[in-house]
Amino acid sequence: MAELEDIDRALADLHTGADRLGGLLLELELDSDRKLLYATALKGATATRWSAVDLLGAWESHAQLTATLERADDLRGSRPRLRAERRAELEALLDGRSQQLRSALQAAEVASAIVAAAGAAWGALTPRVAALDAGGRQGLGAECE
Repeated sequence: MAELEDIDRALADLHTGADRLGGLLLELELDSDRKLLYATALKGATATRWSAVDLLGAWESHAQLTATLERADDLRGSRPRLRAERRAELEALLDGRSQQLRSALQAAEVASAIVAAAGAAWGALTPRVAALDAGGRQGLGAECE
């Protein structure tokens, strides 16, 4: 059976990780480049990489982790000691949650990297397209005179 300090440390680590995951997911949700990825018919490497991202699964993991942490906090309370049954229940509740958190964080981080790369590519391409468009209009204007 784990020591109470180990359980407290695991709870603190999970809270920190769940907060980080929630922040990453919220940033992605609000990111205009992520919205463009969803709205664009992607092809090539970006399409392959983006289709492998499971943001819905990461959101579901975040919701599960949050609910688990609320239950674990209730079980743990602020007591200096816990009965063996309560400690065992806490251990069972937390079992595997670190791996779940790591997987969800990895999905969110990969998604963030893909969104950032796509945003950078679009940012570099947009001025070039605008310049070509402006050049084409000038050429048409001269022909129409």
